[in-house]
Amino acid sequence: MEEELKIKSKEFQKWRKELSNCKELFAAAFDELHNILLEISKNNDRPVKRHYDYPRLKIQANGFPQFYPQSWIDENAPINYMSLIRSESFLADAFGIRRSDLEFPLANRFADFLRGHNIGKKLGLKPDPVDGNYYNRPVEKLIESAVERYIQIYGLKKEINCKNRTTIISPLIRSLIQEEYFVSLIVPITLTNFDANHFQLTPSSYVFRMPKNLQLSRGILNSVGSGTEKCVVSAATHAFLSNGWSVYGDQFSDITKSLAQHSDSIIHEIDRFLEL
Repeated sequence: MEEELKIKSKEFQKWRKELSNCKELFAAAFDELHNILLEISKNNDRPVKRHYDYPRLKIQANGFPQFYPQSWIDENAPINYMSLIRSESFLADAFGIRRSDLEFPLANRFADFLRGHNIGKKLGLKPDPVDGNYYNRPVEKLIESAVERYIQIYGLKKEINCKNRTTIISPLIRSLIQEEYFVSLIVPITLTNFDANHFQLTPSSYVFRMPKNLQLSRGILNSVGSGTEKCVVSAATHAFLSNGWSVYGDQFSDITKSLAQHSDSIIHEIDRFLEL
């Protein structure tokens, strides 16, 4: 029993060290990309791109929302800061192709660490089946998403606020190590007006008025396969929410596939709500 406890203690200490190294390397790669963006923005001679796919929300006379896409030249759309490090290739944004004159040694070091430790297995950093080379795009996307969110919230400034940076990267690190991912089932209710902002149905489910941020997140969803027009799908002020759901997966790709699959349990839950 004592020997077993010693083994578990050693494993725990090893895991803590691995987690600590992961946090340090992630923060270093984060700062590297942030500082590169800051430097480029000072001397940039190319037009700064906007998030053309960022939706615009308009409330119609009947009270229902309607979404419209932004355009490349819309000055009200958020700046696409990652476009500063993209090549001028037509497919650069779609495939994350970076400028050849930029180097990211700290990001590469972080990718090497994740590739060689269990904490990075969910990213699926395997060699390419064609040429056998390793590609760091999953790690680059992880770093870019963190830096983009940080800048959109706090701005692109010279000094990086360590507390704010930790607020951004901590959930991403947790996503690498947790085994179970808790999710909420949210079903927008179209073409129906409700007077209440919140109506409890059961201890784990309720109808609620969707806030603007949630509405905007719906704005980029494709209505293909829904069986109706996008304008009808958009016309929802409230949604049915059910808690207590979770998904598992050894890799992020497994989790994505799981969320996209048909589920009889979810259909039953929705049908049960509609019968109330």
